[in-house]
Amino acid sequence: MDPAKVREALLGGFANSRVLEVHGQRLLDGNYTPGFKARLHQKDMRIVLDAAASWASRFPAPLSSLSFSMP
Repeated sequence: MDPAKVREALLGGFANSRVLEVHGQRLLDGNYTPGFKARLHQKDMRIVLDAAASWASRFPAPLSSLSFSMP
């Protein structure tokens, strides 16, 4: 399959998103330069884990805690 044609088809349907539009083109161009700081990922995961801990009985998130550890 031609990756550019796959991206074009997805952009025309329900999969269309700004992320696919921008980052899909970056992938086609071979541009793998990081675009988001790791510390911001850590901040977001801390929010997820804190929320999950406070609602653990109703919304367990075992994979989130396995995929992220913060000192």
